[in-house]
Amino acid sequence: MTTLLLAEVHGGKLNDSTAKALTAAAALGAPVHILVAGDAGEAAQAAAKLVGVEKVLTIAGDAFAHGLAEPLADLIVSLAPSYDAIVAPATSTGKNVLPRVAALLDVDYPLKLYLLYFLHTQTNRLRGVNQGAAQPNLNTTIIKGINVPVPPLAEQTRIVAEVERRLSVVEELETVVSANLQRATRFRQSILQRAFIGEL
Repeated sequence: MTTLLLAEVHGGKLNDSTAKALTAAAALGAPVHILVAGDAGEAAQAAAKLVGVEKVLTIAGDAFAHGLAEPLADLIVSLAPSYDAIVAPATSTGKNVLPRVAALLDVDYPLKLYLLYFLHTQTNRLRGVNQGAAQPNLNTTIIKGINVPVPPLAEQTRIVAEVERRLSVVEELETVVSANLQRATRFRQSILQRAFIGEL
């Protein structure tokens, strides 16, 4: 199980966003390989010095010199069979490339329900940092600060299935409790009614 991380390179230098994305990639618990495309010399050397990087892959050529999404996506798709997860920094390049990769690989990644359930776990934290008194809101800076762990698709599917199984138990308990509360309310009303018509 290995993770591929697309490096963010500007002017031949490794962008700081790569190190931040490496932290997320390493959290998946697998060895991380970094792909440095374009003018890779200095950037590849910097990538190799990052803690947690097992291997640096480099590719040069005019097609990759400007960080265009189409050739990068094609390249990543050609490498994808060797990796269990593909990660990129949350930059314009990463946001352009990864959806194309997902489309070319024909995957719904990440699962919408997985993201929904994850964001539910962040509700209290987000309420603590939202801004505005009359109408609290979340700006893009706050949203970008949320690190979403994205395991392989099979693990996302397993997590969603387990969450839904446990939530169904909770819903059944809520239904039973609600029915019992309604029953208790009716019983209470019945006792009060009998008390005032002299039947107790």
